Amino acid sequence: MLTINSNCENTEKKEKNPIKCNGIQLDHSQSAWFGVDYLVLSFKGSPLLKGQKSLKLDMHQYGNRTYKKMVDVYYSPSTDKPKEKYFIMNFEPKSEIIESDLVQIKLENHLFYTRSMQDLKKEIETITELLGISFHSCSRLDLALDVHGNSHGISTSLKQLNQGTLLFAGRPKEIAFYTKVKKGVVTCNGVGIGKKSAYKYCRIYNKTNEILIGKNSKPYILDAWRSVGFDIESMNILNYDYATNGQKKNFNRDTNNDIWRYEYQLNRAYLAKLKDFTFDNIFDKHFLFSLLEEAKKNHSELKYNTGKSEINKEKDFLMLDFKKIAQRIKAVRGVIERLPRTIKDTFIGTQRLIKGNLRNYFSYGQKLEFLMPIRQILDSNPILKDWYYSKVSNYIYEFKKDTKINFINENLYNSHFELYC
Repeated sequence: MLTINSNCENTEKKEKNPIKCNGIQLDHSQSAWFGVDYLVLSFKGSPLLKGQKSLKLDMHQYGNRTYKKMVDVYYSPSTDKPKEKYFIMNFEPKSEIIESDLVQIKLENHLFYTRSMQDLKKEIETITELLGISFHSCSRLDLALDVHGNSHGISTSLKQLNQGTLLFAGRPKEIAFYTKVKKGVVTCNGVGIGKKSAYKYCRIYNKTNEILIGKNSKPYILDAWRSVGFDIESMNILNYDYATNGQKKNFNRDTNNDIWRYEYQLNRAYLAKLKDFTFDNIFDKHFLFSLLEEAKKNHSELKYNTGKSEINKEKDFLMLDFKKIAQRIKAVRGVIERLPRTIKDTFIGTQRLIKGNLRNYFSYGQKLEFLMPIRQILDSNPILKDWYYSKVSNYIYEFKKDTKINFINENLYNSHFELYC
């Protein structure tokens, strides 16, 4: 019988279920950090930029592909502390098909590690109230769970996934392993599950290694890890010296204590399927942990083949035991309620149909017969409409590079699109 986890002793005779050798059951007393790592929010209104004594606003010289104006917003909750950057704000959409009063903000990464989510919520509410904008939706939300990789057998599990010993559950999906070669030995540092452009995308990777090889060591992440009980000193990160040219010097370190990150990237289409999703939910630890657990279902779950002569040879394999992790971080599970299924299984197919029609519209001299079906589909499905508005500028940018499309008149497109509003 095949032993699933190399961290366990040979259990060929004693242990009938290899799953008991895996995951957090190896050492469930280990620390864990959970929170948000990336957040983009959409608001409505016309930002009040003048007379803001409580804020510091730095206007960019140029906008981006979607918005004409970009502003760095600085704030301090205390008058005796210097203002720090909270987010970058984009407003005044270039395209007429995007609502003119839509405002998008991307929060700075350090905020999620340097204060509680409830404090951050109050601060964002204060800033957006000063700016005169109101919450509309969440465009992207990345949830991160950091654990000791060795205690959870993550590195070993990734090797077995690559070898086919462990299997991914659910439908066919794209998988990308992150590897490097050192002294001829291939090391797996993580895996990406799904497409980054999909409504959800999973990453499992060595976060300690990423911090060491990155340009920015992000000391606030180390402080957050230390606050939940991770032994940063034993990881030897603090002894990782910087050379004068900005490159980090090589040195030998014990990788057994490396921290691994289990992360889900969720976009607006996925979040729109949640019942009564509100601004408060984004800063609620119990809701977010339940959301992470919900996202992994039929996506990043693992199985193993028992090798027995039974009808169902595949059994669930726990790389992470969410029940015990929830106890560790004091999170309540199961608070997510999803809307009755209104999105059919052909949702992704419909997205492809829309993009194909849009490509044909530009390829054949912007003929209306290709644009009319798109409007009919979007008007009947508000979730698809939100998705379309978030993607159309990227699609047009992509089509402009297509040698088969000679010319794109965006003004004509906007007028055609508005004809069927």
